[in-house]
Amino acid sequence: MASGEVIYRCQVRGKLKQGRKRVQNVVVAGDRVRLTSIAASGQGSEQPSGVVEEVLPRRNRISRRAARRSGGRVEQVLMANLDQVVAVQSVAE
Repeated sequence: MASGEVIYRCQVRGKLKQGRKRVQNVVVAGDRVRLTSIAASGQGSEQPSGVVEEVLPRRNRISRRAARRSGGRVEQVLMANLDQVVAVQSVAE
């Protein structure tokens, strides 16, 4: 996760993973989140860490239905909050 110029190595809070699963992925690329910074345990240039407390509402998303093993009823979000999508296709094949 990035906050301004700082990049955090984050874990997802357990309570975000609980409850009824309507979406397979809790946090995806492009999500805006609220995080809590955790103090680094050592000195040096260690990357700061944090915990994702909340996933903020998504403006848009690219998703699909999950595989058959979940019964096909669970949405699998691939990316969120997209500004631009470019489709690339080969002409030869």
